[in-house]
Amino acid sequence: MSLSPRVKNDETSEKYPFTVMQNKALKSAMELINYQHEEQENAIYNTKANKRNHKEMSEFMQKTTWEIAKEIICCKQEEQEDHKVDYDKNTTELYKLIESKEWKQVLQRLQTNPEEASIWVVRYDTDDRSKVLWKMLPIHAVCYPQTTHGVDGPIICGIRAENGVIKQLLQVYPDGAKMKDDNDMTPLHLASRNGASLYAIRMLFDAYPMGTQERDYKGRTPLELAEATNSLNKERIVAFLIEQKINKNSETRFVLSPLGSPSSVHRELFSFS
Repeated sequence: MSLSPRVKNDETSEKYPFTVMQNKALKSAMELINYQHEEQENAIYNTKANKRNHKEMSEFMQKTTWEIAKEIICCKQEEQEDHKVDYDKNTTELYKLIESKEWKQVLQRLQTNPEEASIWVVRYDTDDRSKVLWKMLPIHAVCYPQTTHGVDGPIICGIRAENGVIKQLLQVYPDGAKMKDDNDMTPLHLASRNGASLYAIRMLFDAYPMGTQERDYKGRTPLELAEATNSLNKERIVAFLIEQKINKNSETRFVLSPLGSPSSVHRELFSFS
């Protein structure tokens, strides 16, 4: 919107020779016009500044909140990794049962010894104990693949565990969905790559929605791993993850509440049971 230029009182008085009273009235009118002009300019400036500041603050909060979330998760994982066992020396009974695919006994073990769901199992190099060959939680282990032989070679036909096992593991240790193995993979990475059932994928997503944005040590998201796999359930998993990617702006974007803090919906992402 264009604004008329300010009017100088002295120029007006010289151009139009009025009486003293008329000049006083004209001067007052000009002062009022200039005052309104300044107020209008300030209002426009403040509106633009507020919009700019709000946008900058929103972007800052989105970036900062995501970084804080990542830092919290990393700290949480470091704390949990202190609670670990050596695969070759003292692995947990739960992990042994998972390896042998004794799913009924796995469920029973989770009821009697739920703490084992949060214990990391680590395998070290026998020649160099400082070198870690792999590390994982039970929730990672159950998401490893089962394969069958196809015409062109092995085909991934799903993960090793039943849906009920995944559900129970998430119930006794919800934070497991956020944790990364030695390849920086979350359980959702493994389940997406290894052709888990859509029900299992949904459970892992619901436990940690931000997991769709996590990247492994090669920079790959669960969607990218799903797209590159040859699993029998590939199409359904890819379709589901694409849907979440499309909806992520409305479902996972951090917004400012009226008080300027992350909204209650997103505060749930920071809770660790």
